[in-house]
Amino acid sequence: MRVAAVVPAFNEAPRVGAVVRALRATPGIEAVVVVDDGSRDGTADAARLEGAHVVALPQNVGKGGAMLAGVRAVPWADAVVFVDADLSGLTSAHVDALATPLRTGTAEMAVGRLDGWSDAKALRLGGQRAALRSIPLRAPDLGAAGYGAEVALTRQARASGGRTVLVPLPGVASPYKARKYGLSGAFALGTRMRWDVARTTGGGLWPLWAALAVAAGVAGAEALS
Repeated sequence: MRVAAVVPAFNEAPRVGAVVRALRATPGIEAVVVVDDGSRDGTADAARLEGAHVVALPQNVGKGGAMLAGVRAVPWADAVVFVDADLSGLTSAHVDALATPLRTGTAEMAVGRLDGWSDAKALRLGGQRAALRSIPLRAPDLGAAGYGAEVALTRQARASGGRTVLVPLPGVASPYKARKYGLSGAFALGTRMRWDVARTTGGGLWPLWAALAVAAGVAGAEALS
């Protein structure tokens, strides 16, 4: 099985290099693709410095669109490992643990569970996952899903009859959004995240779900970090 790694990234110059190093140190990962989603900082340069192939999008298309662009950049791959660009504590052992269930044929998608996350939260929001390449390619709403990308992937895996397993990722952390963007930025991002997740999840009722998501406020931004 040929495996590539895809990292959607927006303004992650200070953090993406460490993620790329962990991915490139993982045996069996044949390529690391960082999709620079219209960043305004040095994300692309930082990724190239560590040996990643960079797909530079001219404007921001959202997380789902960036993930799909990365998948299309590796047409030879049988499976793709998706990793967020802002992680700390990621090692090659974590990456290998995500890819192993696909290599051994025990699952079609593996979802990483960070410390303190419930299984349900990981399945719904976990950005660290490995999947057969056919799953993101066939997910009908992935390109427009934004931060609902993980919901779109989980839904497609289920619809195709694929098996999904959860993989603990001890020691891996995603920074609180307030520390990255400040309180006002975290509020805006948290609202956007909930909006995208609600829109992708809710079907015909998504406007109601989105309204409830927006009402969650600042506490919601922290919960999604």
